[in-house]
Amino acid sequence: MKLTLDTTQANASQMKRLKTLMALLKKAQAFQNTTVRVVHHYTRQEWERDFTFESLDGSKQCYLRGRGGMIQQGDYMVVQSGSDIIRYQIDEIDYDTHASNGWLALLHPCYQQVADYRFRMQSADLSFTTSV
Repeated sequence: MKLTLDTTQANASQMKRLKTLMALLKKAQAFQNTTVRVVHHYTRQEWERDFTFESLDGSKQCYLRGRGGMIQQGDYMVVQSGSDIIRYQIDEIDYDTHASNGWLALLHPCYQQVADYRFRMQSADLSFTTSV
């Protein structure tokens, strides 16, 4: 969308507001182009209870059937079993309309470092931690 304004009749206050509006629009556009990927962490105990893992023959990809969570395409799944940590990225996901919160995802191992920002709600404040 292109907008043309005639500023010959604008006073200083209107020009200041217009500049502020333009700055906000630029920030909104930058935010719109930003992608957010969620990292879901699971221990082996949670993994065995809530998920079914199926590897594909001759491929590094695998299927993961689970329930719950706000899992989306592009998100990362981090599974910890003892000291072993395996990171996967979700390539595709289908939501099961028959099972409550059920889904089936196609994953691949992800070896790149992904910034992991964790948000935790506590009584009256929000704590923010970063780990990689």
